Amino acid sequence: MREHNIYYYTLARLAPFLERATLELLGERHDTQAMALAGEDLRALIASDPSHRGLEQCYLESCSPFIAVSTYRLAHACWARAPLMAMKLCHAARVATGVEIHPGAVIGQRFIVDHGTGTVIGETTVIGDDCTVLNGVIIGSRRMNANVSGKRHPTIGDRVSIGAYSQLLGNIVIGDDVRIHPWSVITRDMRPSERAYACHAHHFDPAQPGSALTQ
Repeated sequence: MREHNIYYYTLARLAPFLERATLELLGERHDTQAMALAGEDLRALIASDPSHRGLEQCYLESCSPFIAVSTYRLAHACWARAPLMAMKLCHAARVATGVEIHPGAVIGQRFIVDHGTGTVIGETTVIGDDCTVLNGVIIGSRRMNANVSGKRHPTIGDRVSIGAYSQLLGNIVIGDDVRIHPWSVITRDMRPSERAYACHAHHFDPAQPGSALTQ
């Protein structure tokens, strides 16, 4: 029942931003595996955040970052067979929630986006299990434009926490149990259990061509 509710609450939040034909197709493609993953995401969010007093209905009706994650689960399930629909879902979620997660990204179980506004996760990002991302986080490529196809976004291990307004840029590897504090800029690999602080973060070399952003 929980997965069923997540599915229809997600569609209800996206409905103003999708044409009727797309909504009808989605109604016929209730992906049970995607919604099972979204159910795990919801359980992890409820366990980590006391602000809604553990009331599942509050998260479904008022928690935009969770709707962004549940939309990502639907879009990722569509990505291989219906990329246009997947991108429509991605952009509808961006407008509805302020969070943009590319449907091509690969994200593990129990993924939490908290607050979330302004967070962007690029196409070739890989994120492990039990990770938490706060608002304003950019997980993107090193270049603003002229990106080539292929792996250009970070690979992130399990149990990684990424603080607000941090940027992780390029095809780097972030080990398990890393904690990245707010406002950090990371462009190098990080060892398991390493900590990154904004004042010590490894910034990209301005002599290198290109710079930040994502897709």
